[in-house]
Formats: sequence, C-alpha cells, structure tokens
Amino acid sequence: MNSKNVVESVFSVPIAKRVWTANVDALFPVTPQNFAIGAVLPAVLYMFRWGQRRGKGQFQNVFGSSSSKPTISDVTAVLSTKVEFESFDSEVKRGILGDLLLCYLLENKSHDEGQNVEIQRVFPTHYMSSWIDLPYFSANLRFVPEMLVALLATALHLCEA
Repeated sequence: MNSKNVVESVFSVPIAKRVWTANVDALFPVTPQNFAIGAVLPAVLYMFRWGQRRGKGQFQNVFGSSSSKPTISDVTAVLSTKVEFESFDSEVKRGILGDLLLCYLLENKSHDEGQNVEIQRVFPTHYMSSWIDLPYFSANLRFVPEMLVALLATALHLCEA
C-alpha cells in the first residue's frame, strides 16, 4: 500500500484529494513561493518585540503635509521647533542639521541629493524607523512573518520545556 492509499483509507477520498493538491490551507497557511528573508525580517523582529504587525506609522502626519511627501527641509523645520533643537534657529543651521540627517539617518528617494527631495527611508537601526509609514500600495507579505514568528516561538517554547 502506498502513502496515497494510506491517506485515502484513513481520511476518506475527498479529504485525500484536498491534501494532495498544491495548497492545503488547513495544513500550511501560506502559499509556498520564493521570498527574500531580508524583506520580511523587519516585520518579524517587530512582531517578536510587540506581538503584532506594525501599523501605518506617523511620519507623514508629523513631518509632511497632506499634499506632499516629507523632505529633509520639512523634517528640519519641525525639529527646529523642539526644545532639544532650539539652537538650529537659522536657515544655515537647519541646512547643516539636514545634511547631518542625510548622512546618518535619512535617505532621499533614488539616492538623490538635496534637501527638497522626498525621503525614501530611515536607516533601521535608529529609533525613528518605527515612525516611517508603510507604503500605501505595499505587497502583501502572505502571512510569512506571522508564520515565521509562530514557528520560532513554538520552537523556543519546546526548547525551554
């Protein structure tokens, strides 16, 4: 008796037909496809820390306007109003602050130079990276981060027992 006959005799033929198809949601809740682990790793790390997927973010609300994407100039204008940055009170000083942000924290879209270009990303090691908004039309991660977190958490739990 082969394995297919064993499954049919134990579970019935209709259930066996569902099991032998490409996608069985009851057994494997994701569609197996190639994915870059680097693309889902930030989501996995966030879920390990907070236990849920990250929301939209507040970067656009705080540093941008409803009609345009935030730029370095927008960020320095908002930061210069804070008590911690009160010494950046002139245009030249805000320009220097903007250059520092571009060197160490923020990156313009398409690596363009200048302080009036849309901000593309925040380097992920900085605490502000969780403020960055998720793309409006982001690709669906197909529950891969959730599956990885569940598998790793279960494995960790079994190792501790």
